[in-house]
Amino acid sequence: MSGIKEKLLTLGRAGKTEELTKLVQNQDMDGLVEIVRRSLTSIDGPAMFLYTRQGIGVGPELEKNRLSLIKTTLQELIRNICIQSSTAKTITEEVESAIRNLGSESLSVLVELLIRCLEEVDKGGGEEEEKDLSWIQIFSTLFSEIKEKEFITPRDTLVEITGAEYRRRLISSLCDMRWNHCASISMCLMFQQAKLSTAELEEVWVKMNQCLQRSDIKDVAPLFHQLLKLVRTSSVCSGKLITSITQYFTSKMTLARRVEESQPTMDSMELIQTDYSAEEIQQTEGIIIYYTAQAAKMGHPAAKEIVKIARSASSFPVSLMNPFSLFNCLALTSVKQYSDAILDNLKLTISKGFTLEGSREASVWFRTQTPGMPDVAGLFSLLISQSVRFGGWDLIGQGLVDLSLMMLDTQPPLGKMNSKTRAMHNLGAAILAKVIKKHSSSAQIIIPKITNRIIVNAKSQQYTYALMHIIREATTYLLEDGNGVVITNLIENIHRLSYTAGRRTLAALIPLMKINRSLRNPLILVLRKALFSRNIHTRQVGVSGVFTLLKTFKISTNMVSSQLSQSSGSLSQMSIDIHRGGVASNDALCTELLGVLRRCFSLQPSVKIVFYQGMNEVVSKNPELSEGFLELLHLHILELFGVGNTETLPELDLNKTLVEKNGSWSISEPAGWFLHCLQTVVSKAEQIMDAGDSQVLDKLSGFMERLCERYSECEIADLGFDLTDNLDRKTPDGKKRCLKIDILMTMYEAMMEFVMTHGADKVEGKATLLLQLHQNHLTLRNLLNAPKPKKGGKKGDKAKKEEKEDGNETNDGEKEKEKEKEKGMKRKRDGTDPDEFTMLPHAFSLRSLSVLLHSLLENRTPDTQTALRKLRENDEFLAYIQTILSALLTRYSSSMAVTGDEGVHSDNIFRYILNITSTLFRHTMMSPEPILEFMQSGLELLVSGLQLLLTQFPTRKLAIINSLTDSNPGKASETDLNPALVPALRLVMKKISRIRDELNENDTAGKMLPPILGVYSILMQELKEGESAEGPCEWMKKFSEGFSSEDTSLSKHVVKLIFLINLRLQFSGVLCRRTAGQLHCIYGDLDTTREVEASKNMSFLNEETADIILPLLVDHMDQNIEYVDQAITWLKSLASSAPAQVNQPAVELSITEHMAKMVAPSLELVNTALPVGSISDITLKFLIKLYRILGNLANYFFLRARYSRGSVVGSKFDKLLRMVGTQLSPNVYSLITYIQRKFKEQEDEAKAARVRKKKVLDPNLARAKVLRETKEIPNLIFQIETFEKNMAKVGKRINEKFDFKLPTSRDFRIKLTEEHLRELNDDESEEESEDESGDDAENSRNQTTVSSQDQSQGSVLSVQNRSHSQVSQEPSAKKSKLASKLSKLKENKSMK
Repeated sequence: MSGIKEKLLTLGRAGKTEELTKLVQNQDMDGLVEIVRRSLTSIDGPAMFLYTRQGIGVGPELEKNRLSLIKTTLQELIRNICIQSSTAKTITEEVESAIRNLGSESLSVLVELLIRCLEEVDKGGGEEEEKDLSWIQIFSTLFSEIKEKEFITPRDTLVEITGAEYRRRLISSLCDMRWNHCASISMCLMFQQAKLSTAELEEVWVKMNQCLQRSDIKDVAPLFHQLLKLVRTSSVCSGKLITSITQYFTSKMTLARRVEESQPTMDSMELIQTDYSAEEIQQTEGIIIYYTAQAAKMGHPAAKEIVKIARSASSFPVSLMNPFSLFNCLALTSVKQYSDAILDNLKLTISKGFTLEGSREASVWFRTQTPGMPDVAGLFSLLISQSVRFGGWDLIGQGLVDLSLMMLDTQPPLGKMNSKTRAMHNLGAAILAKVIKKHSSSAQIIIPKITNRIIVNAKSQQYTYALMHIIREATTYLLEDGNGVVITNLIENIHRLSYTAGRRTLAALIPLMKINRSLRNPLILVLRKALFSRNIHTRQVGVSGVFTLLKTFKISTNMVSSQLSQSSGSLSQMSIDIHRGGVASNDALCTELLGVLRRCFSLQPSVKIVFYQGMNEVVSKNPELSEGFLELLHLHILELFGVGNTETLPELDLNKTLVEKNGSWSISEPAGWFLHCLQTVVSKAEQIMDAGDSQVLDKLSGFMERLCERYSECEIADLGFDLTDNLDRKTPDGKKRCLKIDILMTMYEAMMEFVMTHGADKVEGKATLLLQLHQNHLTLRNLLNAPKPKKGGKKGDKAKKEEKEDGNETNDGEKEKEKEKEKGMKRKRDGTDPDEFTMLPHAFSLRSLSVLLHSLLENRTPDTQTALRKLRENDEFLAYIQTILSALLTRYSSSMAVTGDEGVHSDNIFRYILNITSTLFRHTMMSPEPILEFMQSGLELLVSGLQLLLTQFPTRKLAIINSLTDSNPGKASETDLNPALVPALRLVMKKISRIRDELNENDTAGKMLPPILGVYSILMQELKEGESAEGPCEWMKKFSEGFSSEDTSLSKHVVKLIFLINLRLQFSGVLCRRTAGQLHCIYGDLDTTREVEASKNMSFLNEETADIILPLLVDHMDQNIEYVDQAITWLKSLASSAPAQVNQPAVELSITEHMAKMVAPSLELVNTALPVGSISDITLKFLIKLYRILGNLANYFFLRARYSRGSVVGSKFDKLLRMVGTQLSPNVYSLITYIQRKFKEQEDEAKAARVRKKKVLDPNLARAKVLRETKEIPNLIFQIETFEKNMAKVGKRINEKFDFKLPTSRDFRIKLTEEHLRELNDDESEEESEDESGDDAENSRNQTTVSSQDQSQGSVLSVQNRSHSQVSQEPSAKKSKLASKLSKLKENKSMK
């Protein structure tokens, strides 16, 4: 037989076809086939099969031999594992070529053979998985050949069918079989070549998806790769593939497990036991992400499907907030054509997620229906770590940076910072910090981008916050990989920043300065240039930078002052030392920095303010510098006050503090803030130095005491003022005097603070001195705020001007100069002069006020009571302290609304405001002997302080709440404040109960209760839902049931608090219905013959308070339906298929029930005889929104009914529709008619009054008033009809009819009786010429009025008046005659 093999190969390779055919046909076919079978394992196997097939020929009579050869070869190829892969691939290709010449019967035989072999592969188990399955590709050739056959007879049924039908059955049979993972990949490869139709591809996809979901983690990546190729022609299947692989990884590894794996502990490692590790899952995810990104670059439709998923996620952000989906989207940013779309959608999704979290926080109902957002910052952190460790960073790195910068670029609406915008900024900063920590070289891209944004957007503080966060979290990483260049570039650009941005940037750079001394060199050089800059803001930045260094590099001795005289007054020597490579000590550095500050005394007042205020912060951080600062301040005192003799009482010449420019006076020296700085430094120095240790300290301390003594004895005349002085700021003299008073007032405030901190709360004499200073301050304030006398002297001025003109005393040049002066003064009055300096009032520090307030309100030490009693008994002084505290809280609230919590740089502000607030809380809520004169103002300050702390320091809420009570629950945390909140709320409620009991006996109790309720409301907003929250809610419920008052302000606070609890913690639909019912009873019914029963436990709701409470009720209901609208929008994205964590039917039922609870009180309101005006307007606006949301809900069910017809009935939406259609809508039209009638009555009364007074109303004003009063009515009717139209579509889809009562009211109606119609028809052709001319004029006026109404009311009116279509379809000439007749009829009716 070996000879035959050699001959066969020789003839075949020589191309001798005829001889090859004779040789093959002369052989025993079974023997020849056996030779071919044995040759398959050798290198000549493919050639033997090819030449044997060629020798057999292609005639139909020889098909049996060809089939035998093919079957035997296939069986050996499938069975024998010794055949090499390359050989097997070649043999498979030859077999496919041979199959193309077979008939229908032979094809069915091969199909049966291959299916049987495929079944054996699955039965073989793990051993079969090692075999080569490339033979499965033969199925694709069979599919093509079968499809071309007109008819074919399957061997299983022996019933002849078409080839296309047999192909369909064959694909279905293959899909019904079970495939192991190797077979799945081979089948996927086969189907890629089979040219499947859309229907066939979808059927195959279902099977492939099953294989994908049950695959082991190590087998997923190759199968997914082949599936990507399989579905490249179908966008539908591509989207399903992305969804399926996302579900696969979500089920394999939850987010909670990822977090535990990222922070492994012994307990977590013992608890988590799976067949695969987290590393394997994350590595596989990285591979699949890479495959997806590469396919996207080649134009795969899966990329567009990922963009669609990102776009739809804005309605359901949780669907995208999982590591794999986020990874997939970010990887697509590496493809340029999809990058912008992905980033925009990701930003929108994250923003919507924060919005939904805010809604979940505000509404207990919304919170129970919607899933919560995960920790987005933690999610991005996990993703960054995974991509760096297991691959994918190259795909997502740039996208992460771009997304973070986009989030930082988010601007708050109307420029007012809110929690959502701040969360976006915090997230962007956190991502950038994490990126630098994982890839330090990325700082060379990130830092320059942030630097540019800081320079361009001077007022946007989020960029400096991001810089602070990045440097704080990634300090050491910023000093690696050549990042020092970008840091140096940032330092060199500091002089280009605004004062606020420069100050925050310098504060952010401090951690780097502490580690890397080489960065001090460029910073010191930049600060030196900034101090000598012409730009005021740059000088402020320079001063702030010097102070920042002084606060940071603390010294160990107080010998700076001895070296200060040797300083050159600049930073040049320090820079030279650094250039030479010498490392200067902190003492030398601080000496140089203090020396350069001398120049600040000669700079602009706005720079001096920064200098004086910053000195206080430096001394508190670095107290050893006190003596050095005292030396500086002493030199300036000698220059300013000229004090030489220590025995004389100093007095400031106020003319030294002012300067004249262009005929206008301005402040050149804010002396009050200088004194404030001086007394602060003196007080700090006295704490760390003993008496006699410092001569300059003794001098300055004595100076301040003598200054306080001198100014406490001064009267107005002694200060150079008189009650008759001109204090009009619009005149030069008046402005000069006012500026002097402003400076004196701040000086008095600084002196008062000095006395406060030097025994005013302990020594009676000091207390007396403090009150004297306050009295003089009060006199100045009263003088400044006194009513201005009427202007006089105009005639004298005019006469003087005429005298000059007559005498030619002024030349043209002087006139021009006077004009320029007037122009300059005008610019200053308008506030447009950039050089004008406005000095801050209230030169007090929070620290001194905090100490004084504690002494006044809580100090009960016997030795101090004499002095404190003197202060407490002075009502004017207590009122002044309250005024100052209120002003400072307002100032810090405004500034921190922009800057936010700056971390350690805000610690002092936080500490002192917290001390003030806790003192006020203990005094007003817990003190057994409160100062009654300070109770009302103290409560108002407590409300302001709590609002400021909880709003501007959201990460320190635990410390804020713990400070209110002496108890320390221990179980409270930043995420769960309830253990600390409940005791505080209990104290407040006890106080509320005591005040309520005193309402009838004490007149001041009614004024005290609103702010106490405000405190309770603020604390309740921080309370989380749970068992511990039930107590505070029940306390408020019992209080409201027993509360009764006719005070509108007090009732408003109570009702607002009740509605807040109802919305946020314990929702009850009964509350709205009972409140609306009580209002219905108070106002009466539209039908005056009907009586309305009053609600129980609503004694605070009466005729006096109804007008206040009804808007609160409507607003509360409006908020409830707003959250329903958000839930509907969220559900629309899940209409076709909801994720496992969402119980869609239950949510639909809850939405319907919640809307029903809002419709029920609406029924009461629409039957109520509401006062027309603002109350009726807000009710109509609410009804417009209610019907709009009902229409949205109808649209949702129209979509939902496509997938679930029973959803309308299952959610009870049909019952809600009948309730609205049969009860609400008819009464809404009745309310509209009532409101129109009331407006008409008011108009008639006003018209009659004008007739009596013989006044004529402008027609334009009358028309505008009518449109303004009735503008909500057509909008309401439009929303009602839109809702009914949407419900008609829903009813048509589910084959159910919803009946609605026909509308009976419109914005306007033309009512014609039969007599009028008959008159119109009879007189149509009998008009006289003069009547026609008059009628035409009247008609033109009517048409103008109607057209203006049509423009304002849009297409609504055209829809509303279809019943009059016959009239509107008349010819134009007939229309004009009809209009004129209508006008005549109206005139006749009015005459009657």
